[in-house]
Amino acid sequence: TKISDIDVLQQKLDEQTNKLQMILGNPVTLSDIKLRTDARNYNEKIKNVQNVLEEIIKFQSSYWYLLPIFEGEEVNRELMAEKKRFDQIDNFWKKNIVETIEDPNINAFIEKDQNLHKQLLENNKLTADIIFKLLEYLNVKRDLFP
Repeated sequence: TKISDIDVLQQKLDEQTNKLQMILGNPVTLSDIKLRTDARNYNEKIKNVQNVLEEIIKFQSSYWYLLPIFEGEEVNRELMAEKKRFDQIDNFWKKNIVETIEDPNINAFIEKDQNLHKQLLENNKLTADIIFKLLEYLNVKRDLFP
């Protein structure tokens, strides 16, 4: 399962951000503390959704790049440590990201799990490390050929 129509999601988030900026600049909002607070809180939620979406996009790209590689036997034998790390990533994808994709209310999902952004950052770093090790492995293999 992949996230599709990312541009549409980002466009909707941008529209919501623009509407909130208009609301926050309105003199009525400036005089109403509760309305101003609610608008700012909603704006923070939108920023959080945008940050999470950005990290999901990065993660999805790396995940789908690595998935077929770690389905092979030779790479798994040669890079056992990376295979274990990829298994962690695979579990994270199946447990968290697939659930996010299947739930059309991404905001509700993010509220349910406040650590999602942090987990995505950690998993993106992990995928970058695995890709680095994989490239080192491939360079060694290339050097063996005349």
